[in-house]
Amino acid sequence: MVDPSARPLIMRSAKDCPGWSFNLAVWLRTIVLAVVLFLSARVQAAQYPLVWTQTNLGQGNLFACDHTPKGFVVLEGAGSPFQSDDGLSWKPMGEAVLTEVLAFTASPKGTLFVSIQKSHLFLDDGRIISSQFPEGFSADQVAWGNGLYVGLRGYTDAIYGNITNAQPVSLVSSNGVDWRGTVLPVSVFVSGSFPFADSVQEMRFGSGRFVAATHGSVVSSIDGIKWVRALSNQDLVIEGLCFGAGKFLIAARELGPLDPVGNPPTQWKRRWEYPVIFISGDGINWSKQRNEGEFKPGPLAYGNGVFLLVSPSGQVRWSVDGLNWRLNPVQVPSGIRKVCFGRDRFLCVGDNGLILSSLEIASLSIRHSEASKDVSISVDANLANEIQLQGSQDLETWSEITSPLWILESGRRNLTLPNNDPRRFFRVVMPSLARTQPR
Repeated sequence: MVDPSARPLIMRSAKDCPGWSFNLAVWLRTIVLAVVLFLSARVQAAQYPLVWTQTNLGQGNLFACDHTPKGFVVLEGAGSPFQSDDGLSWKPMGEAVLTEVLAFTASPKGTLFVSIQKSHLFLDDGRIISSQFPEGFSADQVAWGNGLYVGLRGYTDAIYGNITNAQPVSLVSSNGVDWRGTVLPVSVFVSGSFPFADSVQEMRFGSGRFVAATHGSVVSSIDGIKWVRALSNQDLVIEGLCFGAGKFLIAARELGPLDPVGNPPTQWKRRWEYPVIFISGDGINWSKQRNEGEFKPGPLAYGNGVFLLVSPSGQVRWSVDGLNWRLNPVQVPSGIRKVCFGRDRFLCVGDNGLILSSLEIASLSIRHSEASKDVSISVDANLANEIQLQGSQDLETWSEITSPLWILESGRRNLTLPNNDPRRFFRVVMPSLARTQPR
């Protein structure tokens, strides 16, 4: 296995391919290898390491982000949505209508925003269709799936307009305009004699199901009307939920019992606290993995074959399977609240209007000259930094082709390798970010 800490992209040269004599076994083997290398290159390009470009929307905290048909959308603390095509340049959305937005979701019909007791369907042509929820109904979160818009509100003592001490409710619509409301029993979210107030923090759709998380419970539904509790623990603090690669992932903190501090006790302290990852293929049955050390749970996202987790301190970790996590060497500022993926990049949003957009280090292309049999290599650097080109015969042992200072600014660099060069695979690395990982 190749050290992944220094390979954002690997490509193979075609210079060692034999002539055109047809051999079925060879051709099948070549096709399989080409597919594996293609998929590997796409995943590795986004995996490691990620670097970030920063922008800022002002002083308000950002509490939601996602990718929609209109591009990236984020929500500012007052519930005002902003839109961007690239994650860098931002503009307000629907200023006259879209105010006090609580959540939103993307669908083939457009982007649906929910505010206090109202929904607003933002169509691709710019029209906005607003409608009123049934009396007494509201939604903490909303998601699209199975041809339905589904909103969900947890058991809460928060105030929604004239609604106080609200029962859990669900809202379902096939068109984003006409809504059916259902009052849910408190037992859907919490068990025991003393249910605690908790709003819905996250909701995702995948594997034919809606899955929603409060701070301590996970519930699931196929149709948005009938919900079942899959996890419930008053000592669980869920920090992130996402769906990708056919599975749901939850990042959470598991809290130990409370011990008194002082004599007589003046405060209480948790005996222990562990970071945990929950994984489920169906949203009902969950397996738990406890992570030791400095691993801290936070918001999650999935894209380009990897799960991304950002801790409160700004540490960034990625995983292909959700079980084995590796630390990205480039941290982000603390206070990241949400992470999303779209247009081949991750987006992080957080306190004081902070927005971070991920960048690949570089893109690599190879051309083979039929006349001279030489190999032409082009590297497009996306940021100013040290970038080095390396080559290998076997994907195990890598040797330098250029010095570490080959590229010090963004732009394209080209070089040509003679036909007798034995190396067949190539990658670009940033030596300053290289880390040694177990093979």
